[in-house]
Amino acid sequence: MKIGVLGGGSFAREFIPLFQAHPDVSEVVLAEVMPERRQEVAAEFGLERTATSLDELCAIDVDAVAIFTQRWLHAPPRLRRLTRAEGAPGGRAGPPAMMGTQAATGASAHGERDTPRGAADS
Repeated sequence: MKIGVLGGGSFAREFIPLFQAHPDVSEVVLAEVMPERRQEVAAEFGLERTATSLDELCAIDVDAVAIFTQRWLHAPPRLRRLTRAEGAPGGRAGPPAMMGTQAATGASAHGERDTPRGAADS
């Protein structure tokens, strides 16, 4: 199984070695928009392939995508993966996935705003 990791922050860095240690995972591919972080994380974990965007990651033959972006950015890549006939499943570690208008408005499954204060206003 090939796992795509979207985002290379500290939370992703906790999961990459877990994916690499799994006996059914043959490769982890990192997608990170920040070039310095992408290079740093790839070197830290010995990742052979990286992508510069979700679009590029979607073009790679991964079997699943783990989303490690800020939580207010989770809905667009999840919806994209779910609507692609050939798309790999997407997953995240954290609160339950947002549904319907919650995804569109940024409200969490518990009725709270899922964006940091001021982020939606800028």
